[in-house]
Amino acid sequence: MTSEMLLLLKGLITGFFYTFISINAMLLIAYYVVKEDTKSGVVGALGVIVVQAIWASIAVLLLHFSYHGFGKDPKIYALIGSIILFIMAVKVYRSRGRYGKEPRLRTRPISIFSSTFFLALAIPMRIFGYGAILLALDIHPSAPKLAESIFPIVGILLGTSLFWWIFIFAAHHSKKIIPLKTLQHFHQFAAFLLVAFSIVGLLQIYFS
Repeated sequence: MTSEMLLLLKGLITGFFYTFISINAMLLIAYYVVKEDTKSGVVGALGVIVVQAIWASIAVLLLHFSYHGFGKDPKIYALIGSIILFIMAVKVYRSRGRYGKEPRLRTRPISIFSSTFFLALAIPMRIFGYGAILLALDIHPSAPKLAESIFPIVGILLGTSLFWWIFIFAAHHSKKIIPLKTLQHFHQFAAFLLVAFSIVGLLQIYFS
């Protein structure tokens, strides 16, 4: 496997699994699919995907300019990524979302897009999550050149798009809003994934 394909694959893994943390967006898009139609859900998902692509691009660019402060030792970056992910995992696991109130649904495509776009845009901390996972997966300033940054970004875009395609497909066929208990399980699973990525980063240190 070429280095470009490996970067693309790592980006895809990052984009797909990190989207599990987007609980509020999942709930809103599920409402659009079930209460309106699948097209509304797709438009809503596009709003989230665009923002995730923006956050991922910023995260990758920040990694390339961070060597001025930390140098190019892969172990340092893996450790930083693992610590950030562990802290995020604890925060996600302990968080309790408010899901009782049914969201206000829009009808015009541009309004649907903007509702999910600004919902995702309100969480710029996603940048740190993307950066931390990429560090744990051994993508740091000493790995790809700046010109190769497009590969993990495209991978993240493909990964998050794949997630939403599967999610909308499942919501369309189930015709049910996500139960509160399932949302709580999503919180726990998202925390587990962050811990798993954190462990991957620590393994990078051990085997490097």
